[in-house]
Amino acid sequence: MTVDELLDRFKNECPVAMGTRLMLNHLLSDERMDTLFATHAGSQRCGELLFSSVADIMACVALNIKPSVNAAYKKHKEKLKVSVTSVYNKLQGIETQVSRALVSETAAELSQLWDHLEGPKPPPVLSGYKTRIIDGNHLAGTEHRIKELRNLGAAALPGTTIPILDPDKKLLVDVILSRDGHANEATLHPEILELVEKGEVWIGDRHFASQKMMTTIALDKKAFFVFRHSKALLPNWEPQGERREIGRCDGGTLYEQKIAFTYQGLAICPRRITIELDTPTRKGDTAVHVLTNLPQRVSAKHVANAYRKRWNIETAFQHLATTLNSEINTLGYPQAALFSFCMSMMMYNLISVMKTSIGCAAGDADFFQLLCSQRRL
Repeated sequence: MTVDELLDRFKNECPVAMGTRLMLNHLLSDERMDTLFATHAGSQRCGELLFSSVADIMACVALNIKPSVNAAYKKHKEKLKVSVTSVYNKLQGIETQVSRALVSETAAELSQLWDHLEGPKPPPVLSGYKTRIIDGNHLAGTEHRIKELRNLGAAALPGTTIPILDPDKKLLVDVILSRDGHANEATLHPEILELVEKGEVWIGDRHFASQKMMTTIALDKKAFFVFRHSKALLPNWEPQGERREIGRCDGGTLYEQKIAFTYQGLAICPRRITIELDTPTRKGDTAVHVLTNLPQRVSAKHVANAYRKRWNIETAFQHLATTLNSEINTLGYPQAALFSFCMSMMMYNLISVMKTSIGCAAGDADFFQLLCSQRRL
């Protein structure tokens, strides 16, 4: 059997496996990885151990092909010709801008691939708008294997991340990284605002609903927000007219009211959309209040449904934590742990695009939705 005949056999009988392998080979090619490192690295130098080799090791761990960095190292040992200590030293020195570029650059390419897929795709979260969903994630506590952590009683938190999801394409398109595992999301708001583009809609929980965040998005960025109202971040606001009942929505009764607040002399008048819940949340909340500056033509029901799409990023976190190996409890150094998380984000994106391609090939949007609802990737 010739090579071409063998490839045709795989293409016809195992198209998903072959497609995934080809995408992996492309995204993780040595030239691509080493170019990415050379472009974005600051103080860290290439040295004897290439960045592409470390990426291969971490890809094996992220995909659960190997259970640990050490196990993956043993698989590549003959090719690497360096000690496992050198691998760990390289990992702990990978700068956050390199890890972030790993996510954003590969996501941009996968996004282009998504655009070229032919077939039915799920409807957008908000028709006519490019949406982004954000949420904070503190990496899980690690073991006390490194010297600096051995005198700590609690598990060390190696970092904080704010992944940014394109819910229409189900791709994690970027990520904000902090080596402070206890960092509050509010300290990272300036980095988020740098990414906001005109006309976009940013959806997030109450941690992002600060007066500065909403004012900057609305007035400076000429963009839109859909944030859950936080009494702590926005305690003072003025009603502008009566609250109106809109009708029923999934899970409760919908109300809408115009409100106003002022930040540093700048006035903003968003809508406050309330869902009076049929069943209280796990935390005992009987109502959910959402603030938005979207124009009135975007109905309260559409805003409420868009906010409910936040589950997309929660589902992504679940896949990163369970199906993929995104938080390795032996990586106590923040930069190593953050790189591991970003490698898993890249793998999540790859699998997400493969899901989309399967749905498109099946010619059934409901089939695609079924794939996306599955617990495992």
